[in-house]
Amino acid sequence: MNNNHMNHFRKCFLVILFLVSLLSKAFSQINSPVIPVNIYLKSGDSLMVNILVSNQKDLFYELSVLDTNAKVVRHLAPEEVLKYYLPISEEWYFAKSSINTRFAFDEKDHFVKLIAKGTLASLYSAFLKDIRTTFFVEVGNKFIQLDRNINETKVLNTGNSGSMTKPYLFQMQELFDECFVGTTELEYSEKDLSTIISRFNKCRGGDYTKLSTVAKGHLNGLGIILSISPSSLSFHDKNTTLRGYQLPVLYPEGIYDLSEMVEERPSQTSLVVGMAGTFYMPRAKHLSFDLAASLTARKWEAKSQNILLKTFGLELPVLMRYSFNIQKTVQPYLIAGVVSVIPISSKDESGYVERTIYLDTYLATSQGIPESVDVVMPSTDPRNYNPLTFKPSFGFGVDFFKSYQKIGLFYRLDTFSRILDNTIYYANLNTHQIGVSFMKFKRKG
Repeated sequence: MNNNHMNHFRKCFLVILFLVSLLSKAFSQINSPVIPVNIYLKSGDSLMVNILVSNQKDLFYELSVLDTNAKVVRHLAPEEVLKYYLPISEEWYFAKSSINTRFAFDEKDHFVKLIAKGTLASLYSAFLKDIRTTFFVEVGNKFIQLDRNINETKVLNTGNSGSMTKPYLFQMQELFDECFVGTTELEYSEKDLSTIISRFNKCRGGDYTKLSTVAKGHLNGLGIILSISPSSLSFHDKNTTLRGYQLPVLYPEGIYDLSEMVEERPSQTSLVVGMAGTFYMPRAKHLSFDLAASLTARKWEAKSQNILLKTFGLELPVLMRYSFNIQKTVQPYLIAGVVSVIPISSKDESGYVERTIYLDTYLATSQGIPESVDVVMPSTDPRNYNPLTFKPSFGFGVDFFKSYQKIGLFYRLDTFSRILDNTIYYANLNTHQIGVSFMKFKRKG
C-alpha cells in the first residue's frame, strides 16, 4: 500500500471516528424527546401539555409532565389518568383500570395502547417490564391478556394441531367461539392478531377500525444529512494512434506516453450538507425510497499533468432502501440507486503539459525522423469536461429510532462516472460518502 493510499485510509478512519462521536452525542439528545399530549384525568379535568419520554416504557407506566421551561413538574400515574392522546402519531392510550377494574395483571396499574377498535372486540398492546410487547383483547365486559406461555395442550376448532407455544390462539378461540377464524400459523404480532379481531367483528356484524399502523418501519420523514465525501479521479489511456499535437504533416502518427498520468490519482474531500426524505411503500414493509438534495463543491488537481478541475453543483440521489428489523429501534439497511449531479458552475483551469509521442518506428526511420518527440500541448480540452453525471450508487447504513425522530449513520459509494473524455484518454470519478442523517417523521394513515 503506497503513501497516498495510506493517507487516504487515515483520513477516512478519522472521519468515521468523528461521525461516530457526533452520532453518539446527537442520539443522547434524542434519547429524551419532548412530545405533546392531551391527557384526560379520572377527576374530569383535561390537560394539553408536553411530556418527557426517555424510553418507550414511559408511555405505559408514568407520564412526566413538563412546564414551559422543559422541567418536569408533575408525574401522572395510571391511577390518576383515564386516557391520553398523542396528536403526533394519532394514538390513544388507556389506563388498564379504566377499561376493566376487575382485571389485574400485576399489583401496579399501567397504560395500554389501542390498536384496533371494534364494536364487539378491540385489541390493545403494552410495552411491559419484560421489554416485550404484550397484547390484550377486550370483548364485552372481559379484558384479557393474551399469554405467550401455557401449561396445557388444546386443539383448535379448525382441526389443526395445537401448540403450547401459541396459547393466545386458544384464548381467542374460547372468547370468539364459532366466530374464531385462525390457524396455528398466526403469530403473536399486531398484524395477525388484528386479522383475528377483524374477522370476529365481521362475523358478528360489527364494525372494525384499525387505528395503529405497523409502526417504526413505515414512516415518512424529512430531515438533514451531513457527510464527508472523499472523491478521486482515475485516468485511463485509450492507446489511440493519431497525429501528434501541432507536428508537421510529414510526421507519421503515433501514441502518447500517458503512463505518468495513469499513475495520478487526484483526490479531494468535500463537506456535503443537504435535505433528505424517506418515503415508505405501504405494501412492501421492508422497502422505501430515499431522496435527497445537497450542494457540494469539489476540486481535483493533478499537478504533474497541470490539470485543475472545479465544480459546484446539486447532487440528487434517488435510492431504493431495504430495511432489516422493521418495527425495531435499531434498523440496518442496504441502499442502491442512481445519483444525478447537476452542475451550477464548473471550471476547467488546466494548463499545458509536455508529453512524449512515440511515432510509427518504420515510417519515422524511413523519413529520418526521431522515433519519439516531446510536444507541449493542452493537458485537457474544456469542451470535454462534463460534470453532469448519472452515477450508480450502493451503500448501507443503520437508523436509530426514538419517539418520532431518527438518527442514522451511512456509507455510500457512487461508482465510476466519466466526467472527462477526449481522443487520447478519459477520466472516471469515484465518490464515497460517510455521514449522519437527522430526521423527524410521522406515521402514515
